[in-house]
Formats: sequence, structure tokens, C-alpha cells
Amino acid sequence: MPQVEGSHVANGRTRAHEAVRLTSPGGTPALIDTTIAPLIQHLWDLGVTTLASCEAYSDGRARILFGCAGDLEQAHVALHDLATAEVRASALMHARAESDWAVAAWAKLWFTTPPEPSQRLDGPTTLYYELSMPAAHAANLARAVSSTSRRCGT
Repeated sequence: MPQVEGSHVANGRTRAHEAVRLTSPGGTPALIDTTIAPLIQHLWDLGVTTLASCEAYSDGRARILFGCAGDLEQAHVALHDLATAEVRASALMHARAESDWAVAAWAKLWFTTPPEPSQRLDGPTTLYYELSMPAAHAANLARAVSSTSRRCGT
């Protein structure tokens, strides 16, 4: 994992989350909250384009913002599959409660105004798509991605 570069500015405020600098598939450097950086990298590796993300808003939910419904759906399916595999592995090992992976607590939303002005795209009114989940679920998924990468030698 890249080196932590400190907190970053969002919506004119410094956020308390530590961030790492990753390079998006398009070559753009991006500061990604450390806790969910493996998760975002995993989505990028799958060809999913993200616009923004946060490991935990003030309501305790992690959020990933997408520019199209297709990316939202692809991310949701990929993360659901990962969570399902982790529940099965956890049940065998009795390591985690199934509530740590409750996909029913996830939400898919769409809206026309992004949460932060810096995320607005130029042009006519644009729809934005968001996947949100309890921050603990996002952290669990990020750990699962990291664990899978280590097991597979990637």
C-alpha cells in the first residue's frame, strides 16, 4: 500500500481521515481514505470508475460516488460477491458475525447534486450514483480485498 500522506481537503474543510495517494486507471493521482484504499483499488482493477469516496461520513456510513449507473451496479455486484464469500469463510471459521456483512444495510442512491461542489461535472444536469454502507462494512471489505490479494500473491 502507498505511504500515508495525511488528511485531505474536501468541500473546503480538512477531513480527519488519513489518505494515501493512488493513481486512477485514467492516470489521475487521487487521495483515497486509507481504510478503504484497497477497496477502491479493487474496484478500479475491475474497470469500475469512481468519482469520489469517503471511509466514514458524520453519519457513520462509507460512500463511493459513481458517474454512471453501470459502474454503481458493477461495484455493488462485485462487493456483494466478496461479502458473500467472506460470510461463507467466516461461518466455517466462526471468526465474524454475519451482521458484519449485512448487505441489506447497503444503499444505492442517485441524485443530481454531488455531496461536494468539487465533484460536479461540467455540462448539463448530471445524475450521480452512490453506494453507501456502514463504515464497518467498508473496512471489512477492504480487509477482505487485502487478504485475498495476499493469499493469491498479487
